Amino acid sequence: MAEDKASHVCAVLTSDEPLLAELAKCNLSVMHVDSEDKLLEIASKSSTEMVVFDATDCKKDKIGAKVAALIKANKQAFVCVYGKEIGQNPHVRIQVANNGGPMTTWSSEAVREAADRVYGTLFPSASDPVFGCPYCKKPRLSEDAMWAHCPMYHLNEKNIEAECPICKKVPQQYLQVHLRNFHGPVRRGELPNEFHPDISLYSFGLVVCQREDGKFLLVQEKANEGFWMPGGRLNPGEGLITGAMREVEEEAGIDVELTGVLKLEFLPSHSRSKSFVRLRCVFMAKPANPNDEPKSIPDFESIVSVPVSHLAVWWF
Repeated sequence: MAEDKASHVCAVLTSDEPLLAELAKCNLSVMHVDSEDKLLEIASKSSTEMVVFDATDCKKDKIGAKVAALIKANKQAFVCVYGKEIGQNPHVRIQVANNGGPMTTWSSEAVREAADRVYGTLFPSASDPVFGCPYCKKPRLSEDAMWAHCPMYHLNEKNIEAECPICKKVPQQYLQVHLRNFHGPVRRGELPNEFHPDISLYSFGLVVCQREDGKFLLVQEKANEGFWMPGGRLNPGEGLITGAMREVEEEAGIDVELTGVLKLEFLPSHSRSKSFVRLRCVFMAKPANPNDEPKSIPDFESIVSVPVSHLAVWWF
């Protein structure tokens, strides 16, 4: 296994000692460089699986272009932008997302966890069929590796009309949604499928979560769709309170205590093919543990959660 580790590199440009200490624990072979030119050189190598760029000292309006250059050098590497203030700046996050960057974070622990997730997709068993990613063409991904790889690397990208590499079908919905709901753990029944065609009542729980410092938690949605309140559709048999709390944990990465109801919507809809009702409850909440850090590793549920000072009134 040591030989495998040496052939899969994480290139990192940083002077942050806590970050270097965390990456020393990961399974990838960490290569510490001292300049942006050297980082770009190492990023372009086929053995590089992950690139960590500490943007703390960069001008904020230049970060997106630097990310774009790293991704152009190696479209199959996972690029992570790091910075204590950078990671929580929504304007920088949008700039990074617009240039193809999948992850921006302030957490050294999250960088190390992301590196371990990258490493976990690299070694299919001898009996597993392997596939190529429809986005970056990364080869030799097992079904479960594809299920993990696509939302982590590509959830921020626009939808593509492409054949599913696993089942060879061209999905009618967003390709990421198809992969999540019809393959991997969901196909095996280990996780619930989001699609329930027999349901005529669609219930949603959304949460306005305000921290002790007065800031609100927002989540960055897929396909560069911007920032929204955490929340989503309830699972069958799930109550509004339980479902809303689950959605916050999945999308924002923290547990919350619901403190009230801001709004309840009951929206009937009728068409020739189907009649249904959309029920939406907007809760007020606070973090159950004020010291919990919000999520910063992208997955199918969201890209990241960040604190902001103000919410637009039209959301209510």
